[in-house]
Amino acid sequence: MAQRTRRAFLNSQYAYRDTLIRFVRPGMRWLDVGCGRGIFPRWMRRGEFSVLPEGVLLAGIDMDFSSLVDNKTVKYRVAGDMEHAPFRSGCFDLITANMVMEHVEEPKAALKHIHRLLKPHGLLIFHTPNYLNYQFLIASLLPQRLKNALALWLEGRREEDVFPTRYRLNTVRKIRRLARECGFDIVSLDLINSTPVTERIPLLSWIEKLFMRISDIPPLRILRSNIIAVLRRVGRESETADGEAIQAAATPFA
Repeated sequence: MAQRTRRAFLNSQYAYRDTLIRFVRPGMRWLDVGCGRGIFPRWMRRGEFSVLPEGVLLAGIDMDFSSLVDNKTVKYRVAGDMEHAPFRSGCFDLITANMVMEHVEEPKAALKHIHRLLKPHGLLIFHTPNYLNYQFLIASLLPQRLKNALALWLEGRREEDVFPTRYRLNTVRKIRRLARECGFDIVSLDLINSTPVTERIPLLSWIEKLFMRISDIPPLRILRSNIIAVLRRVGRESETADGEAIQAAATPFA
């Protein structure tokens, strides 16, 4: 197991993309959880196919049907949640979640479902906020309506793309503990900073950038804003499903 830290003033989505490029292989069966309108945010959509090598079967699941309709990258899409995902055990080589785990009500149950869907030695890769970062500590105290307004003003995210957050799998310690309890080995845990979100407010932007530089100090790296986790499923061999089973469970969109 490796824990790494990166000094990054680029958006953390680029680090997540680079992680996918490092682990995705031709012919993989891949499920993107909370796939919404795309693997990446709207401003990165043009680069989505760069993480899809030849022969990858990509499926996605999301509770928001209207977002699934807009998704142009994921061919096989399911409207639903992980607890009721209509896939057989051992379907996937890879399961990903980009800015999804912070919304999960019961992370231990979610990890157990993901463990069931993965083949032995399959990977779970997720990108999520670090709850120990001051931004998310503050955000967790704000009413949802105010968070919706701030997300629109600071990040350009519409209300329908902002969901309630729980932050129940959002520290390195919690990830390590629940991963072990749910049958995963930790391949890597990256702590990274992202681009400042308060650029429109000069004083707050200055404070945010100062905090980012302070979090380069080794004892304080645990306070960086984002986590990218790579977990590997361990356990006995199980029955695996072929590509036709995945296609039958999901709906191909033209």
